[in-house]
Amino acid sequence: MRERKFTPNDNGSVIRMLSGRYAKCNRGRNRILLGAVILGIVTLTMVFGISFGRIRAEALRAAREAGTAASGQIEKADRSQYAAVRSLGYISQAGRSVTVGEAEAVKAQHEEKRAEEERSEGKRSEEETSEEAVPSVCLIRWMDGDAWEGLTVPAYTDIHGTYPENAQEIMLSLKALEKLGIREPQEGMKISLKISVGIFRSETEEFELCGWFTEYADESEGLTPGYISRAKLEEWGFDVDSEADILFRQTDGMDWRETEERLYEDIQMKDASQNISVSDTYAYGAVNELTGGYEMAAIGALAVLSGMFFLIHNVMQISVAGDVRQMGLLNVIGTTERQIRKIYYGQILRVLIPGVLIGGGLSGILLAPGHP
Repeated sequence: MRERKFTPNDNGSVIRMLSGRYAKCNRGRNRILLGAVILGIVTLTMVFGISFGRIRAEALRAAREAGTAASGQIEKADRSQYAAVRSLGYISQAGRSVTVGEAEAVKAQHEEKRAEEERSEGKRSEEETSEEAVPSVCLIRWMDGDAWEGLTVPAYTDIHGTYPENAQEIMLSLKALEKLGIREPQEGMKISLKISVGIFRSETEEFELCGWFTEYADESEGLTPGYISRAKLEEWGFDVDSEADILFRQTDGMDWRETEERLYEDIQMKDASQNISVSDTYAYGAVNELTGGYEMAAIGALAVLSGMFFLIHNVMQISVAGDVRQMGLLNVIGTTERQIRKIYYGQILRVLIPGVLIGGGLSGILLAPGHP
């Protein structure tokens, strides 16, 4: 007679029933385990959530104060150099920019503004009016879509309208508009400016306002920028493919020294006068200020994760140690190791799933914007 192989009982309903019964018998232990899971989830999300939010907030504040999210610039670069920069793995964003020159209010427009101020503040003498210089309004600049969207928009707020596309369109900051006496801007309104195009050339242009924005950079560092279209730039004789500044931001894990050294190695300079200037990204600076560097941040994260792991691991180990005898009895009556694992995994999942959900919900409430 041929010997028959042993076929273990794999009754799923019995396994689920035993798992539920053991969970009821170990309510006290399971509550401790549930508390440990909730505490671990809340601790992890609070520590990493608050730290990440703080770093983002500090980086955004620094970008707004600087007026740009870029951390470096390559002066007077050509199209091939731009393509080479964009192909580098350690450069996260890059775009092109051309600075034309300063823009002044047209004298007639300036005198009209002063006349309005005189009517509200009291009439001044003609001698004071004639000696007053026409103020500089802004610095005229062009940017491509990558430089505008990726490296400039994050530094501004309350952006209305769109970036200039037509030759006679212009986008100005509220600070520049206030210098022109405009406190309630509207799209399509006429803006007359005298612009220095190079050293010995100036152009008087009438633009249409296509947008405006709020910027926060201190004007002691330079004039606020105003943006024009590529069509107007080329109309003035500029060729962005042969000469334009490259604005870029390296990955947050690289400091400025390493970035600068690698750029000089990877980008072929046109001549000795071409310059690369790099600073740390604002996120890199925020991490250094908060934790002392990326290495210390990684060590701190590992310590927090290890602490939560060992807390839950020890609670589970202590709880399972009391069930060794029951496991032995189950094994004696023919329950396989695989079935025993299913029984206890099912019991543990009855605790872990609610713990993760409750911990995640509490963390979401505590980290929600506007929560005290």
